[in-house]
Amino acid sequence: MGSSLQTHRSDLLGLVLACFFAVCGLLSYGLLLGLFPDAGGPAWTVALAAAFAVPVVFMVLSHWVLGVYLLAAVLPFESMLTFGSYGSAIKGIGLLMFCGLGLRLLRDQELFDRLRLSLQRPLLLCAGALAGWSMLSVLWAGERVPALVKTGTFVSMLALMVAIGLLERRQLVVMWAVIAAGTLLSVPFGYVMFGAPGEEAGRFSSGGDPNDYANLLVVVFFVACYGLLRRSRVAAYALAFAVVIGVLISQSRTGLIALGATPLLILFLPRLMTRIAGRTLVMYSLAIAVFAGMIFLTPSTGELVSERFSTISQYESEDTWAGRWSLWQGAGRLIADNPILGVGSGNFPYEAAAYSAQAAHLESLREGAAVAHNVFLSVASELGAVGLALFLGILFFAFKGALRLARYRSALGVGLFLGLLAFTIAGQTLSWEYEKVGYFLYGSVLSLLLHQTTQSKPKSGYGDHR
Repeated sequence: MGSSLQTHRSDLLGLVLACFFAVCGLLSYGLLLGLFPDAGGPAWTVALAAAFAVPVVFMVLSHWVLGVYLLAAVLPFESMLTFGSYGSAIKGIGLLMFCGLGLRLLRDQELFDRLRLSLQRPLLLCAGALAGWSMLSVLWAGERVPALVKTGTFVSMLALMVAIGLLERRQLVVMWAVIAAGTLLSVPFGYVMFGAPGEEAGRFSSGGDPNDYANLLVVVFFVACYGLLRRSRVAAYALAFAVVIGVLISQSRTGLIALGATPLLILFLPRLMTRIAGRTLVMYSLAIAVFAGMIFLTPSTGELVSERFSTISQYESEDTWAGRWSLWQGAGRLIADNPILGVGSGNFPYEAAAYSAQAAHLESLREGAAVAHNVFLSVASELGAVGLALFLGILFFAFKGALRLARYRSALGVGLFLGLLAFTIAGQTLSWEYEKVGYFLYGSVLSLLLHQTTQSKPKSGYGDHR
């Protein structure tokens, strides 16, 4: 117990030090540009990056858990840390983290045994099989480069899931606390950097796609508020306020639906609903109050947001779906022509143009721009029935594991179950089969299940659902 607590404190200290070096680097660079405007060339940038990155590299290599925390911290800012078509700071952090994990496995028998147990879990086996099937699909893919790129993404997400699955419970709680803190900060940060929504500023986000950003906020909100912050009302309400603001001004209709519908689906699990009913009513009341306050305090923004969300009721209008009907119909025809194998990982944009006018239009604007806008259609069209079965297997075992955790009175298990629901709702209009937050959820469920196997079976929770 003492050793575990000492490790936990070491993790937190390392995270604080890494953030300190990163912030010092950014402040130093900003000060340099302020004092010497002509000094912002590549040489100065490389010198500062090296000066402040080297300690972070050393700490991550010596303590791999710190790499997981850093990945969690930058998750809401991922698009701002991307350079060119394939480079990103997140990939660099991930590579360092995996190297540190590999070094740790060589000298930590307990961690190695935990890895061996995780490799026997059907949740991880399905994720590994999906990555392997994506790799095989390169053989019949029309465009090999996109297939290799997406396969590399699947393999990276699998490795991330494995790493998160090896975390101890305390470390897992810290990881989600870091994600929640980053999510909370991303809303004012995005407002300062990109401004409120409007004709010039466009829809609000922290730098990336507004729909992806809004639904990330929703997933993190449910995991944190229902899984971590049950005893900290101030922190829960602060996060809820930021998330509601972020979702509203992002104008993401999918984000708003996921935020409102996720707790309602718990009605099918009445005994679980009784545990979250009070907090859910408070959160709904807060959302309504925030929306009303936005209309009253900033009428122009409130009117813009109201007009956007009012289109949800106009489901028969093509404008409401922004071309998604055409993409979904095209994906259906593409699946019918390639039912078993699919067209190859990452090849939907290149094949869908022949089946969908909207896809052809998007491809004429930018190569690779067309996406299925539905996670199940995306997987089925690119990886066929085999890939779809494997992806459904991941969701099935993730939900099964989270519900099992919730039944045994695991607060984080309840949060993860709600997060998975929000993730699945978002996937109805987003191609999220390789979105990082999904693998954070899968890995967290895996970690808690492994932790549960090492503990004695607790008393029965709220009961079975029959």
